[in-house]
Amino acid sequence: MVRIIANNVKKILHNSFKGEINVHIINIDTLTIDIYNKGFYYHTVIDSVYMLMYNSYTSIDIANIISKEYRDKINELFFK
Repeated sequence: MVRIIANNVKKILHNSFKGEINVHIINIDTLTIDIYNKGFYYHTVIDSVYMLMYNSYTSIDIANIISKEYRDKINELFFK
């Protein structure tokens, strides 16, 4: 089930952002997300994916969380 979430998150992020997007599963229910875009590197970890699914989070919700963190990081670095 986590593999399906990981694939969906990757597709959603790929449609939202340019660059190379990698999503990996670690320890059964942890996702690591890497986004590379023209020299800019972003890395985040989503723990307890099963708990998120139990609390009715979908892959769209998880992708939205990652998107918000990514945009906040870009705004923090480039638009001070």
